[in-house]
Amino acid sequence: MVVAQVLLHQFRHFAYSHFNFNLETNLLVGRNGSGKTSILEAVYFLAYAKSFRSRYANALIAHQSSRFQIDAKIQMDEQSHVVQTAYGNHKTDCLLKMDHDSSTKQSDIAKMLPVVFIDTSTHREFSQTPKNRRDYLNWCCFYTDSDYHQNLSKYQRVLQQRNQLLKQAKMLGPSLRSQLSTWTEPLVYYAHRVDESRRHIIQSLNEKITTQWPQFFSLQIARLDYHPGWKPEHPYADCLEKSLTQDIQYGYTQCGPHRADLLCMTYDGAPLFGTFSQGQQKLFSYLLRFIQLDLVAQSNRQHSVLLIDDLAAELDIINQEKILDYLSGVRCQQFITALSAQVFDKKFSNQAIFVDAQPTHADAVSPAVYAAETLA
Repeated sequence: MVVAQVLLHQFRHFAYSHFNFNLETNLLVGRNGSGKTSILEAVYFLAYAKSFRSRYANALIAHQSSRFQIDAKIQMDEQSHVVQTAYGNHKTDCLLKMDHDSSTKQSDIAKMLPVVFIDTSTHREFSQTPKNRRDYLNWCCFYTDSDYHQNLSKYQRVLQQRNQLLKQAKMLGPSLRSQLSTWTEPLVYYAHRVDESRRHIIQSLNEKITTQWPQFFSLQIARLDYHPGWKPEHPYADCLEKSLTQDIQYGYTQCGPHRADLLCMTYDGAPLFGTFSQGQQKLFSYLLRFIQLDLVAQSNRQHSVLLIDDLAAELDIINQEKILDYLSGVRCQQFITALSAQVFDKKFSNQAIFVDAQPTHADAVSPAVYAAETLA
């Protein structure tokens, strides 16, 4: 699927704005603060109901408004769908519909619209917390293993139940162990299902790194290692039993897939993000993101959406050329922001969309009417 049109209502600095997109490459051009990144953010929110800039969705609501709405036409070949999503300060202001069907789940939209985002902080996200690296693994598994989302969700629900019991340890007293045992079997079962999917995807990721590495680096090939979140030399059930005393003390489960980590290593086994230069780290992060696109194309045989915020400020000319040469052969819809249409040696000048976050429609018109008129 690709994004053909987007309508923004009270989203960031946009009052009412409508954009038609090229199904291949879109260069979003405008001054600083014009709303270029906000358009990328709207596309990302459309797919995942969250922002890459803020933990809180209400930060996306325009000043002096109580809700925002995004309406979009997404298209694949001759088939198209209208998706409407909204978020507000009140529960009744929130909605998600596809083709007017309010039973649509966010995971349904995400499956149809795989979105990859890259900006100047992407390499730092990979280098900082294990959660960011787990998110990367989860994304890759979600789009390549049809059962992964369900298995991970069930693991997280069982984990939550176990943690609730651990927090009530003093109140439950001697009955705690018997109640915990009720959740041990499903926890172990879904932990192994999640772990199995992740180990499989690690193998695929390393194969793709090996294939694509020469296009970006003249160094010896790096690799990804995986830590499952418990001592791999011991069965997970044994690790849970051995850590139970500390789990009770801390009030949460200390080992399991929720503590897993993806380790980026150089060819000689050193931590990549502690060894590579800043420029090399950025380029490696781009490579990891591009592998996501390749996984989707291979697994689902569908288009992905790639969002790159300010590529010209991110990399030097040589590395920009490596990225652009690579993207010229990638089957995905691309959104790239820039301050000028002349960047990248005028490669995308004819596909430039000039952005200015100003109202483009009378405020008196309701979002529903505006969307119906424009996306029809």
